[in-house]
Amino acid sequence: MSHDQRPTTPLTPELLRLATEHRTPHTERTPVPQRRRADTVAAELPPPLDRHPNQRLPCLTAMRGQLPGRLYVLKPGVTALGRGVANDITLNDSGVSRCHAQLEVSDDHVELVDLGSSNGTFINGRRVEIARLDDRTKFSLGTRVTLRLDWLDADDRAFQQKQFESLTRDALTQCHNRTYLDEEFLRAASIAHRSRKPLSAMVLDLDHFKHVNDRWGHAMGDAVLRAVAQALRDTVRGDDVLARVGGEEFVLLMPETDLETATAIAERVRSSVKATQLAAPGESVVAVTVSVGVASLREADPVDPEALLALADARMFLAKDRGRDQVVSTGGLAKSDAVWRMGTDRSSRSLTALPQRKSKPRRRRTTVDDRTKRPSGEPLTDPSPNPTAAPADDPAT
Repeated sequence: MSHDQRPTTPLTPELLRLATEHRTPHTERTPVPQRRRADTVAAELPPPLDRHPNQRLPCLTAMRGQLPGRLYVLKPGVTALGRGVANDITLNDSGVSRCHAQLEVSDDHVELVDLGSSNGTFINGRRVEIARLDDRTKFSLGTRVTLRLDWLDADDRAFQQKQFESLTRDALTQCHNRTYLDEEFLRAASIAHRSRKPLSAMVLDLDHFKHVNDRWGHAMGDAVLRAVAQALRDTVRGDDVLARVGGEEFVLLMPETDLETATAIAERVRSSVKATQLAAPGESVVAVTVSVGVASLREADPVDPEALLALADARMFLAKDRGRDQVVSTGGLAKSDAVWRMGTDRSSRSLTALPQRKSKPRRRRTTVDDRTKRPSGEPLTDPSPNPTAAPADDPAT
């Protein structure tokens, strides 16, 4: 039987109905379940905003009681705040408890929890135990330390850090300035006292620096200062604090460093600076040397930053007197004989031995009446003598 002669099934109404129900036209598409559609769209979107590495992160900005503008970037988890050295952020203020408060940081919010502090934690003048911090919320620990929570992106963090650096660094040498040193010195001394760890300081002064300025000019003097600062940065350790405190004077703060180790570091610094030479006009070479004084906190009396720096400064002057280009770590002023005025530059700082003076009784000031040559206030005629009064030369008076 040929193809054209095949028997055909008659198309009944029942067959036509079944064919219509099971047919899928080519223009129709299988509908996607709603849940699957949402998952597909979410997979195509970028990750959430707070999880992106360049998006906003919670940060603390110091407003009062610490160096203004100092930035602390918070990490997810718990951040401890207090005066104790074991805290994640150490706040050197007597009004702050050792374990004062903590911040519980998550992806989208920060919660402040007071840890039973003595002087309390405050938001807008109201004492709180637990509080959720919104963006740009200021809170106080005790009465003298104020911090602010900011959610900052990478550009904002870089800008604020740059602003802080401009306030705490010397523009010429890029070393820290005196403001930063004073704050760090107080904090380091407090930590050393509580943890019973050593703390040492080094005072360096360039030798014959005035001769450099007088012979080659201030431009060469600036070049010498920049070269010496770079030599110091290349020699000191990462935890040390290097600051320029005067025209040609630098201070190096060395936490957790005893006197012997600090003296060895000072010798390396002196050698590094001596190896620094700059070409000057006329085929001459500018050679640079430094005189260095080193002291430790345990030698100071009283045990405080001012006495430590005073002792190191006195030993630096001993190095000058002994011929310059050397390190002195012994001798110097006797204990309690010197005062270092922190917070001022060298031109207004006084470092002098305090003489032991005997206190004298204060003498009452009197004026003389020109007409009577008697102390003013006395009558013009002498009163009648008092028979019970003691004579002027009586020892009883």
